[in-house]
Formats: sequence, C-alpha cells, structure tokens
Amino acid sequence: MTDGFAAPAAETPPAPSRRRAIRGLVVLLLVLPVAGFVLVLVADAIPDRAITRHLGVEILDERLTTEDYGPALTGHEIDRFTDCIGITIGLGSPPGTNPVESAISSPTLGKCSEAVPRLQSYLDGEGLEQAYPYFRYWHGYSALLRPSIALVGLQGTRVVMLVALVGTLLGLGRSLARRHGRAVPLVLLTPFVVTTDFIELPGSLPHATGTLAILATSWIAHEVIARSATWSRAAAVGIFGGATVVYLDILTIPAGGWALCAAVTGLAASPLLGGGALALRSVAAATGWIVGYSWMWFTKWVLASFVFGIERVVDVIRFTTENRISGDNGNIDDGLVASIRANASVWWSQPLAGVTVALLAVAVIVTWRRRGRWSPPPRRWADRLVLAAPALVPLVWYELLRNHSQVHVWFTYRSIPLALGIVAAALVIALPAAPQRSDEHLDDEPVDEPVDVG
Repeated sequence: MTDGFAAPAAETPPAPSRRRAIRGLVVLLLVLPVAGFVLVLVADAIPDRAITRHLGVEILDERLTTEDYGPALTGHEIDRFTDCIGITIGLGSPPGTNPVESAISSPTLGKCSEAVPRLQSYLDGEGLEQAYPYFRYWHGYSALLRPSIALVGLQGTRVVMLVALVGTLLGLGRSLARRHGRAVPLVLLTPFVVTTDFIELPGSLPHATGTLAILATSWIAHEVIARSATWSRAAAVGIFGGATVVYLDILTIPAGGWALCAAVTGLAASPLLGGGALALRSVAAATGWIVGYSWMWFTKWVLASFVFGIERVVDVIRFTTENRISGDNGNIDDGLVASIRANASVWWSQPLAGVTVALLAVAVIVTWRRRGRWSPPPRRWADRLVLAAPALVPLVWYELLRNHSQVHVWFTYRSIPLALGIVAAALVIALPAAPQRSDEHLDDEPVDEPVDVG
C-alpha cells in the first residue's frame, strides 16, 4: 500500500562502464609518472664513461664544439645550446649521490660553451663537474639518448633519430591514408615537413625527441580511436599523448602536439560520429592531453621536492612560470596578438611557405571538384568546423606564453604549419552523408570500425 505520496527518486549512479572508464583514466595517470621515472632511473644507471668516451671522440673530431648555435645546411639555426644540455643530462652528479637522487636532480654539464670545457677537463683526468641540476623538466629523452649514445655514439644517435622521425611520420601518414584517403595526410603533414627544419631536427636531439613524441602519440591516437571511438578512449589517448610529450620534449613544440592529437582524434571518429558526439571526442582528447601534460610535469616537481625541498622547487617553478608567461627580456611585444604575429611572420619567411599555401588551396579545390561540385559532398560544415577547431590551440598557446613564444620564436613557429594542415585536412576529408552513430550516448560502448574511404 502507499500513502498517496510518491517516493523520492533515487539518484541514478553512473553506469558501470562509465565508472570503469573513469577508474581506468585515473590508473593511467598514476602509472605514467612511475613508468617514466623507472625509465629515467635505468638510463641514469648506464655508466657515465660509456657516454663520455663517445663525446670525447666528438670533441677530438671537432664535431662537438663550444658554439651554442650554428647554421644548418638549409639555413635554419641549430640549437646546439639545448643539444649539449640534452646529451649531457645525467653527467656530473656529485660524489656520493645515490641513483634516485641523480635521476631526480637531472644534472647537466650545461650549454656547449660550458659542457665542452668540462668534458675536456674530465678527459684530461679531472673530475666531471655539473653545471647545475635541471630538475624542472622530466628530461625523459635521456631514456632514449643515453643508451643510444653508449651503443652507437653521438653521430649514430642522430642517424637513429632521423630514421625514427621519418618512419613515424610515414606511419602516421599511412594510418590516415588508409582510413581517409591520401589527400588527408598530404595536406595535414606536408606543411610541417617542408616549411620547418624537420629534416635537420636530429642536429639538436631534444628538439627531435619532442617532435618524435607528437608524431608517435598522434599515430597511436588515430589508430586507437579509429577502432573504437568512445569518449574514454579519446580521453585516454589525450592523457597518454600529453604525458609523453612533456616527458620527451623540452617545451619546443607542445602547442603543435596538443593540436595534432585532438585533430587526429576527430578525424578518426568523423566517419562514425557527428554533431555533439564528434565534438565530445575532440574535446575529450584535448582535455585529456592538457591534463596528462600538466599532471606529468607536476609529478616531476613533486619528486624534485624530496631532493631539493619544497621551498626551492616552488621558487624555481614560480619564477620560471611567471617569466615564460609574461617576463620581459627587453624585446617582448605586449601588443594585441603580438606573439601570433611574430610566429606567423617567422613561418611565412620560410622559403616554401608561400608555395605551400598555394598548393594547399589547389588541393582543396581539386578535391572538391573531383567529388562533383564546388563544395565537399556531403557538406557537414558543422562537423568540419569541429575538425578544424584544434588549429586554434597554437594561437591561444602563443598568447598565453607570450614571453616563451617570442624569445624562442625561431622554433615555436613550427606549430603554425601544423595548424594550417589541420584546417586543410578538415576541408578535404571525405565524410559520409550522415554519421553512423551521431546520436551515440556518453557511455563506453564500443563502436564499429570506420569504413575505409580510400
């Protein structure tokens, strides 16, 4: 019997699949820093002599000099400053430092003008003195560079990195072409390859590992989402991508990596999803990326606090963060969209920038005409806007990190051609007349694999 009053509705708990998905994302966030630290520990355990003997050969052969910057064959500037920091990370720990402290403190011999004399003194029989502990970054590239330098030397490592970059680029391109046709990878990736110093990135290995990270994680993201375009998978590939980029990069191209990961996630989901469901996947990937990026970076600061103390870590991070956002190095323009204009200007000055824009326009027109009319059939313009939206990420990044984006404009400009390629890919991709699951709920049910559009 009832007394005439309806019982209050119980709050509906999250679906089991939703709870499992959230637990999985939390576990991923916890596992990534642990795995990253273990890899750094293993790399740091490689005897320093295995590294220094190869670097000594480079000094004797005058391939490693005190010059911090220098021109490449194509006229681009090679950041030897950062290269010397990267190849000497892990060297120079004070006597008595245990392996955990060394891995956390990230000692370095410094820029080339400091590192080379220190190496020369060491080779002459003196102690190996670090320039400073560089603990505010993960320097996860040491997990790649130290074993490689120990095995094949510095020049061999540059060759290995070049092969890895080209192979990963081709892998991502093939993944995109297999599911969306050849036009998509061509317009998406060509601007970055031909209007930047891509082919010469191994000349500064930390720059190369950062680019390798964004290409590899974007490739993984596209493959994962193409097989099952659930929101939790989109968030997971974003978290993995952001954490990997901050681990292997040294703030050289994060904006481009963030945009590319969100873009390829949307491209992978677009044959199946549309409208709000498609937007959710892109937003989940973009949000997951910055969460993974920020969390992974934060965990390095937490680790550093156990060695250097919370107060010192907070002081270093606060000073550096404030400086990179709004610091004044004497030549910072605070005008409206000044950082965007600076990076766009540097990119436009590249020899093939104008030609690339013209070819992209031709590619879009030819693609539309081949489909029988002057607009891409079917239009789905709202979905194309969703696919193009990640191109805004670098622009926002430039303005938020105004100091960094202008002081280092000579390499931060690399995100501009990636943004341009994202817009072009959104225009040329062949979308079915109606997505198969545009009304998909926000659950974790697997969806069918997209149809190959040739």
